[in-house]
Amino acid sequence: SASVQVLCPNGRRQNVKINPNTKLLQILEEVCQRQGFVPPEDYKLVQGRKDFDLSLSVRYASLPNNAKLEMVKSSSSRTEQEVIIALQLASGERHQEQFKPSTSLWDILMVFESKISKLDGVLTQVDTSHKPALHPVCIYMREEVIGEQALKAMTLKKLALTSGKAIIRHLHRSIDEGVLGEIVDKVERDKQKQAKLEEIALKRNELRQMEEQSEARCANLDSLTSVREIATTHQPMDVDNQPETNLAGVEHVTEPMLQEQGDDSRTAPQKSESSSSRRQEQHSSPIEDLRNLNIPGVDIFTPDDFNDLTPQEQAIAQRLAARFLPHLQASTSSDQPESEAASRQDHTPASFENFRFPESTKGQNLQGSEREVSLLETPCDRETILFDGNEPLSPENTSQQTDLSDDFFEVTKNDVKTMYRDLQNAARRFEDQPLLTSAMRAERLESMFDGYDRIVIRVQFPDRSVLQGLFRPREPVSALRSFVRENMENKNDKFYLYTTPPKQVLKDDKSSLAVSKLAPAAFVHCGCETHRGELQADIFHRHIAVGFILSDNLTGSTDLEP
Repeated sequence: SASVQVLCPNGRRQNVKINPNTKLLQILEEVCQRQGFVPPEDYKLVQGRKDFDLSLSVRYASLPNNAKLEMVKSSSSRTEQEVIIALQLASGERHQEQFKPSTSLWDILMVFESKISKLDGVLTQVDTSHKPALHPVCIYMREEVIGEQALKAMTLKKLALTSGKAIIRHLHRSIDEGVLGEIVDKVERDKQKQAKLEEIALKRNELRQMEEQSEARCANLDSLTSVREIATTHQPMDVDNQPETNLAGVEHVTEPMLQEQGDDSRTAPQKSESSSSRRQEQHSSPIEDLRNLNIPGVDIFTPDDFNDLTPQEQAIAQRLAARFLPHLQASTSSDQPESEAASRQDHTPASFENFRFPESTKGQNLQGSEREVSLLETPCDRETILFDGNEPLSPENTSQQTDLSDDFFEVTKNDVKTMYRDLQNAARRFEDQPLLTSAMRAERLESMFDGYDRIVIRVQFPDRSVLQGLFRPREPVSALRSFVRENMENKNDKFYLYTTPPKQVLKDDKSSLAVSKLAPAAFVHCGCETHRGELQADIFHRHIAVGFILSDNLTGSTDLEP
């Protein structure tokens, strides 16, 4: 069955099954109900920069199968207006009236029957005198609504008529009981589906409201905590009210002050301890208030909660706190001993603010892919081998070749299944493949054969002599042409290279061998425009011995041919 995929504002993708008569408004409402986006009037469907008319059906919206749409929030909500309906009868008459989008087609027929005397009881009549019986049918665009149950269930909004004008054709048609039963079953299934969608939309809406309430509560708690922190950090300072002394009496009080410094030095630790305990009480008060709120699913911890742990467990807890609560590390750093702070500074990673990549590697891919690509483009040793196609095969290879029986060429049932499955896979790949530029297609073809260090190409000349050489997959076709020209007796002869079947001449010299479909192995033919091309005599004599040895395996070496 056909379907479309809709990308929702929350990042989720929703698949919707469709048929040619499915309205885009129905797709939008189903996605909104399944994902909890209410009301649907606040959203629209787009594809790229194109906004869709929700009154269209899939047939007239030019949507292919598995189309990708996006649901976005519209700038203004859609408003429903009364729709002007022109009812065209079988006789050609038209009667016009205004209706709300929530009106069903059956109610529309009843309204026309009540307002027009000659149509009283005619539009909704079921003529049982005919076999099979004649039932009322309404047709909008190419969608037919047949029977009383379907007419009562179909509203103008389901036909995507929320404003404007429309023409609905009315006629009577003979319907079999079996077809009518299928229509009634379909109406019942649609009702059940709609009820289920409404239930899903209600649950999603409740979950969203709960999330919004929890977010609002967390925001209030954050604001309360920030206010209390500000209040605790702006406590009034304790100022000692000391009487002013004259400059003349300074030298008289110097000695008593020196004597009192000893007492102050002894009492200083006690004052510091009392002040630190007072600060801890001030900081712990908002924490206790948060704990007293008893927020479900929220546990509140302070650094004092880890005092009962071992030093190793405390170090692990501090690392976790520093990872998930960066501000906690800053608040607890003042309470740690100087030795721990020094040891932590030793393990602090170096700053990367002044880090710069070396200029020597600027613009290079350090993963090694560029090096591999350059290696695949560098010419390799051709290892030229010549085969003599006119040399007869040895008796040993002749005896090994046996004629295949006719049963081998008969297509069995399993062969048909395999071919059908391959065709289905090829069609599926053809439908699902994305649009690619020529450069992207060439890069994809070349990357497929990057695993081959060298490829084998054989070139057959008109005299049936075969020249074999090794190439890199990314070498251009011009390298193959130069290789052939170097081994010809007359280098000024005009020739062309082609593959067959079907015959395809290699015209683009800049194209790589992989893009020209000559990898990982290929058999290329050489055609001369003037006369039959001949190889150099010295090349022939130099490789003729190897050719005799390898010519026996020429016909049987299918692994080198494409």
